[in-house]
Amino acid sequence: ENLHVIPENVTDKQAVFTEPIAAAFEILEQVHFQPGIKVLLLGDGKLGQLIARVLHLIGIDLLVVGKNKSKLHLLKNLGVNTIFANDFKSQEFPIVIEATGTADGFMKAVECTQPRGTLVLKSTIAEKSGMNLAPVVVKEITIVGSRCGPFKPALKSLELNKIKTEDLITEIFAFEDAEVAFQRAMDSDTLKILLKISDV
Repeated sequence: ENLHVIPENVTDKQAVFTEPIAAAFEILEQVHFQPGIKVLLLGDGKLGQLIARVLHLIGIDLLVVGKNKSKLHLLKNLGVNTIFANDFKSQEFPIVIEATGTADGFMKAVECTQPRGTLVLKSTIAEKSGMNLAPVVVKEITIVGSRCGPFKPALKSLELNKIKTEDLITEIFAFEDAEVAFQRAMDSDTLKILLKISDV
């Protein structure tokens, strides 16, 4: 009962994105997005990329802020509004999604959430930090923790070719080269590294 059948027209290279796409769809389960509402997404990594692609489907005014110009360029090619972090002048949005994975990213997200706005926290920030949470109280921000999500809409979006994923695969390694693959995955310019297990 916990297994999902991959549609026949979805390749293995697409199917590996099912879980993170599902995590992106979880945001739509948790937060109501009015058409045309202004939304800020902080983070241009793997999860940020997929969140942007999912949100781009629902007709909102999305802006993605990131620190990697080549990753932002992938989103710009899809028609998503992007800006390099160093060029971004803080402004307030009714909905902010934090996907940077850093304490600094969280504080920037708080800063950019308007009073009584909603902050969706996608990062599981493990680093210890003396974060000042007073603005959360003063601005009466609603913080929504968002983790895993539903596989069915994720698989359907892949089946209907609504979510593009091919450009997110940086490199594919043979299983025998797994150690090299893990090292490559640590490079800042990578998105998705795949391991291919040879047919037996």
